Amino acid sequence: MRRWTMTAVVVALGLLLGGCGEAARVADPGDGNLILDLPESEPPPRHAPERVSKLTIDGKDYTEQRKARRQLQVEPKEGSDSVKVVYSFWPNTYTNIIRTKVVKLQKGKAVVADFSKEDKDHPDQIKPIYFPTPEAVVREMCKMGKISKGDVVYDIGCGDGRLVVMAVKEFGAKKGIGIDIEPHLVKKSKENAVKEKVTDQTEFKVEDALKIKDLSDASVVLLYLGDFLNEKMQPVLQKTLKPGARVVSHRFHIGDWKPDQSQKINVINNYGKKEDYELHLWTVKNLLLTLPESSEPPDYAPERVSKLTIDDKDFTEPRGTSRMVQVEPKAGSDSVKVVYNFWPNTYTNIIRTKVVKLQKDKVTEADFSKEDKDHPDLIKPIYFPTPIAVVREMCKMAGIKKGDVVYDIGCGDGRLVITAVKEFGAKKGVGIDINADLVKESKKNAEKEGVSKQTEFKAQNALEIKDLSEANVVLLYLGDFLNEKMRPVLQKTLKPGSRVVSHRFLIGEWKPDETKKIKAINNYDEEEDYVLHLWTIKKPDATEKGKE
Repeated sequence: MRRWTMTAVVVALGLLLGGCGEAARVADPGDGNLILDLPESEPPPRHAPERVSKLTIDGKDYTEQRKARRQLQVEPKEGSDSVKVVYSFWPNTYTNIIRTKVVKLQKGKAVVADFSKEDKDHPDQIKPIYFPTPEAVVREMCKMGKISKGDVVYDIGCGDGRLVVMAVKEFGAKKGIGIDIEPHLVKKSKENAVKEKVTDQTEFKVEDALKIKDLSDASVVLLYLGDFLNEKMQPVLQKTLKPGARVVSHRFHIGDWKPDQSQKINVINNYGKKEDYELHLWTVKNLLLTLPESSEPPDYAPERVSKLTIDDKDFTEPRGTSRMVQVEPKAGSDSVKVVYNFWPNTYTNIIRTKVVKLQKDKVTEADFSKEDKDHPDLIKPIYFPTPIAVVREMCKMAGIKKGDVVYDIGCGDGRLVITAVKEFGAKKGVGIDINADLVKESKKNAEKEGVSKQTEFKAQNALEIKDLSEANVVLLYLGDFLNEKMRPVLQKTLKPGSRVVSHRFLIGEWKPDETKKIKAINNYDEEEDYVLHLWTIKKPDATEKGKE
């Protein structure tokens, strides 16, 4: 009789158990043709062990082993070069996100698929768990939403219908509509409406909240969905609800949309005990602004923060990239002038202006992510003096000599112009700055250095310069944004052979002819690294035009 060791028994059992059923563990190979970077999934709570991540590829279970990076060997279905990857995960214990991507495989090469972000071609499915809102909280939500006769109330994620039923029965709403992705909950909602005798004023339907495109008939929307789904609902709430409509959310915010009111309450929960809850209220306004992000100010310059004015009235607070404001145009006008002053980085200030025509009884949208061609941006880099050692290196790189006409755009205190004339023999130096005080200082410095006759300084916005044909050298220290704006006038009006030197910053996609790293003494008498770029204007043949 054959004797089995304990090890052999364990191995045999492992093989038997591992080889049967669809839930069998698929071990990751040492290498494979598909690499998946997966978002973390929260460990399940004790009362719901089923809330764990799941991974399938073309319908086959690859859930095990659970880890953030998986490398697998997969074969597409016959006639295809792609696989469908579905990852179901829990970013928190109450929200399930099902993310799908179709990944095209490459022969003899591992393909990396990043699941950290949603695929726009395969939108996420977001399913918050159902947990009934306590009746006392339902009542407070209705109060906060000021539900009354004539209101049409929507509850997105209606569960058993209790918010819709109460809105109609106790608060007199004209109509209540409940939407839920779960058919059994919609069925329960309808049963409760029958029981409470409000079927004529209520409607319940099975629908994915993410497929709702229009809420224009609602005057109140109630939510208890979670952060992820609330944020996804933000566009349809802001863009399709009418001005004056109210949105009330139990516990969760709505993306970066700041609530008009937040309220903490202490009421009876579903287990008969007192508990703290938080409610948030938003009232839809008539103007929706999408604003660029503004950098946090450095500690030494706290004044470098965004500012928003509408018809000269301050609407700066609360700051955010999505702002809803209620505005009234001046008498006799149907438009408002919106000015947004922001800092895309800590050294560049952009002032963007749009005149926005308001729509009656509708939300008007204004997108400030791009410049308005009818109201060009004002771009103001901060003034920081170029160290004198760097000034000299810029003049050397440009090859400044007798007979040259040198322009410094953003001249500050005039040091580049003065050095170009006094030390390098330039025939003429012209300094331009938007800051009239700096222009005044430049003139004083030129007089002090005995070069006032060979120099000229003027207060002007760099973006208003239309012709630089007089110059054969242009010096810049403006920043990425203003450099890029200067590119057309540099390329189109400077003569062939003219040189452009920029301290630190490139000029859009225009490739420099030379880039040089230098070490020089800074304004604090310390050695520091600097970068200079040189462009030489070429003859306008077809090749060079193509590069431009």
